Amino acid sequence: MHNVDFHYKKMPPEQGRKLPGDLKNRQLRHISMSVKSLEELLKASTAGGLGDVVRHARDMGDLVTILQNSLPAEQRAAISAANIHDDGELVVLANSSAWASRLRYETEVMMSAARATGKEVNRCSVRVSRQ
Repeated sequence: MHNVDFHYKKMPPEQGRKLPGDLKNRQLRHISMSVKSLEELLKASTAGGLGDVVRHARDMGDLVTILQNSLPAEQRAAISAANIHDDGELVVLANSSAWASRLRYETEVMMSAARATGKEVNRCSVRVSRQ
């Protein structure tokens, strides 16, 4: 794992002297290297690490968009999150219990839309999101 240090503390020059250029350059290089390391950690790659988390979050966001687009316009904002578990269960989180009740009537439509992602979906549960 990379250590990421975002604390940049400008040291006051002693007795009015300027900081040597070399020290300032080293501090800036350290910040630049830290940002690059963070970018590498967050990059969605096959290497694992945080890239897997970022990829999964992106996939979940894409799934929410697909599901919302499969619903009538007045119900689209009711979905706060969605995921497809490894066992084929589509889990949809609704913004309220009232919306969850209405979305349960749309499970077949949402399952069909979720299957369009290429994943196997064999059941759907609609739950109320804890906000």
